[in-house]
This record gives sequence, C-alpha cells and structure tokens, in this order.
Amino acid sequence: MFGTFQGRGSGFGWNYVQDNSAYSPSYLKGIGIDRMNYIVGLNLSWNLTDFYRNSSRINEQKLITKTLDLDYQLLQQELHNQQNLSDLKYKNALSKVTESKIQLQSATDAFNQQKALYENGLTTIVDFTQALYLLNRAEINYEIAQNNSWQAVVLMAASKGDISMITKAIAH
Repeated sequence: MFGTFQGRGSGFGWNYVQDNSAYSPSYLKGIGIDRMNYIVGLNLSWNLTDFYRNSSRINEQKLITKTLDLDYQLLQQELHNQQNLSDLKYKNALSKVTESKIQLQSATDAFNQQKALYENGLTTIVDFTQALYLLNRAEINYEIAQNNSWQAVVLMAASKGDISMITKAIAH
C-alpha cells in the first residue's frame, strides 16, 4: 500500500490571468495551501518465475539431503566394519598371546633341558646354542603378541569411542 499528499500555496488568486492584481503580498497567504493533490494505491507484485525457481531449489535441497543421508549411511557402515575388524583383531591378538605363552614355556623347558645336558657333557654347544636361540625367539614373539593385543585394545576403544576400555584392560 502506498499514499501521498501534496499541497501548494502561492499567494496568487484563481483569476490572476484576467486580473493581474489578484495576488496577496502577505507571507502567510502565500504559504497557505490553496491546491491539494493526493493519491492512494495498492500494489501487488509477483514474479512469475518464482514458482519455477522455488521448485528448483526444493529439488536441489532434496538431492543435498539425500546425498547427506547416503554419506551418513556410508559412515555408519564404515564404523560398523571398523568395530568388527577391531573385535576380530582383539580375538586374534588374545589367541596369539595364549599361543606365544605356550611357545615360551616350551622354549624355556627345552632350554633348561639343553642346559642340563650341556652342563653334564651329554650334548654339544651347538644344541645348547640352538635352544638359547629358540628361547630368545619365543620371548620376542611373546612381547610382540602382548604389544599387538594392546594395539587391538586401543583400536577397539577408538572404534567404539569408549576410552574406559583401555583403563579396564590396564586393570586386568
């Protein structure tokens, strides 16, 4: 909606053209409003291409939403796969620790046996050295298995977003 009002005053009379003395030298008579004009209106404006543009924007937003939803599903799937992988790595690491404990115990027994045989002169230095090498290798494998189990615990805690798993593992 809009409206305007206009007024003017001049001090000249309506018949000044016929009578040149039809004017007033008074200032107040000169600024008084003799003629008025006004206008009031209502304007309605609509861009005809708005419907098409809004339709395009709606379709664009739908596609963006669908893309974000697919990205979310992909991230959920990757997270689920990472959790499964971390669980499997942890189970494998625990089985390797158990296996390496058995290897270490066997290598320790073999070393003690070879040591006793060597000290009593019943075996050669080569056999004794071989048993020492196997014991050393078993100790290294056991340490690596323990390290891998800790890495699996950290990976599992990271994939599940739960750091308390590490503190629980430390307590055990």
